[in-house]
Amino acid sequence: MGYKVLFLTLSIANSGLWLRYTTIDSSRTRYSAFWLTHFKPGNPRGFMIKIRDNMSISEDSITLNKQLYSIRDRVSTGGYKGLEWNLRFKGGIEKYNPVPLLYRILRRKSKYVIVNPNTLFNGTVIVNNEEIKVENYRGMIGFISGDKYLDHWIWTHCSSFEEDPEGWIDILVASPDGKRRVLFGLLKYDNKLIHIGKILGVNYIGELSHEKFNANVKVGDYNISIEARALKENMIIAKYEDPANGARYCHNTEIADAVISIEKGELKMKLSCNKRAFYEYALTKVLDESIERIKEITL
Repeated sequence: MGYKVLFLTLSIANSGLWLRYTTIDSSRTRYSAFWLTHFKPGNPRGFMIKIRDNMSISEDSITLNKQLYSIRDRVSTGGYKGLEWNLRFKGGIEKYNPVPLLYRILRRKSKYVIVNPNTLFNGTVIVNNEEIKVENYRGMIGFISGDKYLDHWIWTHCSSFEEDPEGWIDILVASPDGKRRVLFGLLKYDNKLIHIGKILGVNYIGELSHEKFNANVKVGDYNISIEARALKENMIIAKYEDPANGARYCHNTEIADAVISIEKGELKMKLSCNKRAFYEYALTKVLDESIERIKEITL
């Protein structure tokens, strides 16, 4: 009982794609779905295709109608009536789990794994019969599962910085119960991996918004500042049905801006991700009715 998600997010400046494979199984509802969303300035478009066929999802593969599609085969394909994708990408060497050790114990039924945080995508995607040529898009592959969703969360990710193509960041502010807010994540730069909030997470007191996010954290000798900004005209709202109760409304874009500042002694460094950062704010209500919604198609 619960939900499972395998997702791919990829972008270049001012063009982003979000693909999602989902299963949900509960006393309230049961279905499988493919999601495909294209982001370009002022015109995001997204579709969710609910299917009757049985689909199972793991960190490395999708099984549909007893046929196995492996993420390790480095190909993702699918489609339905003007919505198609055929993508090639490099397989991940190492998986990452940014969740603090405490919350892995407290929420044993929940899981978030970064299957590949920074890889190149190439291929073709068709959205509403418009062909998008994917040439050296940078992005990530992730897996999520659980018996219920968090009350609300903010997530931002950047695969590759302008100053460090092999670097990346994955940051979450998560609220399990609607009261506490815990910040945690991973930052890789200059071949160094920094685990933020590794054991307990970091208490977050700042404001949360679907258009901006700021945080300042200290990890050992490092002082790290994180800033992300998104334009609502570049966002789309996805409705996640919760296996336990209600729904979460995810305000999402793949063409946001992010800047990370790092200080350690005399070291001062800035890492930027312009017009291609992934950003989402999910909660139990819609914040702005003017934002485009993902269209649902049921087969």
